[in-house]
Amino acid sequence: MTSNLSLPFLGVLTLSLALYGCDTTAPTEIDSNRQTDDSGIVLNPQPRFFLSNEVLETRIAAESGIGLSTFIPDLPKPDETMLFTNLVGLWIAGFQHDGLNANIAGLPIPGLNQFEFARPESEGGGLYKLSAMEALQDIENWPVQDGAPSRPDGSPNMYGDVMVWGLFRPSNEPNERVYNFSGLNVGMTSFVFQDGPLEKMLFFRYDLSNESEDPVTDLHLGFGGDIDLEWSSRLIQAPPCERPEVTKNQNQNGYNAVKHYAFTYTKPHDADPDLPPECYGVIVGYTILDMESAGGLSQPKLAHRILKRFRRPDQFNEAEIKTPTQVLLALQGLSAIGQPMVNPVTGEVTPFAHTGDPVSETGWLDSRRDVRNLVSIAPFDLLPGETKTMTVALFLAQAPSFAEAVPELENTFDSIMDNRQQWDY
Repeated sequence: MTSNLSLPFLGVLTLSLALYGCDTTAPTEIDSNRQTDDSGIVLNPQPRFFLSNEVLETRIAAESGIGLSTFIPDLPKPDETMLFTNLVGLWIAGFQHDGLNANIAGLPIPGLNQFEFARPESEGGGLYKLSAMEALQDIENWPVQDGAPSRPDGSPNMYGDVMVWGLFRPSNEPNERVYNFSGLNVGMTSFVFQDGPLEKMLFFRYDLSNESEDPVTDLHLGFGGDIDLEWSSRLIQAPPCERPEVTKNQNQNGYNAVKHYAFTYTKPHDADPDLPPECYGVIVGYTILDMESAGGLSQPKLAHRILKRFRRPDQFNEAEIKTPTQVLLALQGLSAIGQPMVNPVTGEVTPFAHTGDPVSETGWLDSRRDVRNLVSIAPFDLLPGETKTMTVALFLAQAPSFAEAVPELENTFDSIMDNRQQWDY
C-alpha cells in the first residue's frame, strides 16, 4: 500500500487526536537511539513510543496500554485517516496465595489499572524501541537480564520490522484489594511489518513469567478496551466521510464464530444521509491467536462479551466492573453479577455476543453505539519458573463498500494464519 501522507504528518495527526481522546498528554515521537563513540548502539528507554509503518501508527505507553492507533486508507481520499483504537490492552484474573487478583491495561477503571514498569526508570526501566536494521548492529544495553527477546548470544531476537518491548508487572501498591499477584512479570512486545501481507496489522506478544514460588492457578487472559472507527481529515472543509454518521459513537461489534475473531464496523443505516459507500469500507478485527511454538498458548476462545460504555440495567457495562471478581466474570462472558449472555434471536445462553451476519442482517447483531470490546481464552495454570506466551493481532480490511469489506476482513485473517512463521516464535 502507498500513501501521500508522510509518517511525520501521521504523528502530528495522532497527537491532535489525543486532544479529544482518552489521554491529552500524548508526547511526540522520541528518537530511541543514540550512537556512542564505540561501534554499538545505546537504546534510550522511554515511558512511551509511537510504533508505525507506512499505513499504521499506534502509541505504546506505560502500564502496557495501547492507544490512539490510526490507519491511512487508500479510499476515499489520501488526505483522510481513520482512528481505530483509543485504549486497549491485556486483562488478567487468577488465583495466587488462595486469593483472586485482577489487572487491566485496557480501560481506565479505578483500582484495577495496576500494571507498572518492572523497574523504575532510574534503574533502566521503560520501553525499548528497535528496528530490524538496528538489530543487525551491536546493542550495548539490550535488557537481556529482564527477559527482553534475545538470541543465545544475547543479541536481540527481532519481531517484525519495528518493535517496542517493555517489562511490566501488576503493582503491589496498597489498595483496597486484599490479594495481589507476586512475582508475575509480563514482557510485552509490540511489532509491525513495513510491507507485505502483514502490513495492515498490529501484533502484541505477552510473555507471562511466574518468578515466585507459588503457582498462579485458573489464570484467565483477555484483550480488550475501546476500539473505535472514526474518520478524520487535515482539510479545513470536512470531506465526505468525516461526518457524524461514521464516528466512533456509531460503531457496532461482531464476532466470527467460525474463525473466532471479533470485529468493529460501521455500516449504512436508514437514518444516514447519502454517504459514499467507501465511507463504510474499513473494518478492524482483533483476536487472540492460536500459537504452535513452544510455550505459546493455544487455549480455546472463552468469550466475546458485551461491554457497553454507559450504565444500563442489563449489567453488561464498563461502569459495572469494579472488583477483581467482576473482572473474572467479564473474562468468562458473564455480567458483573454473574448472569450469562442470552442470544436474543435464539433465546440460548452463550458466551459469544453478536455472532450474526451484518451483511445479510441475520442473527444476533449489535446496535450502534460507542463500543467497548473484550475477547478472552480458556484458563490455565502458570507454575513457578514457567513462562507462557499469548499473541494478539489487530488487523484491518478495506474495500469500496461495507458488504465487500466483511469478506476481505476474513481474507486478511487468513493471511495472518498463512504467515504464521512471522509471528509465532
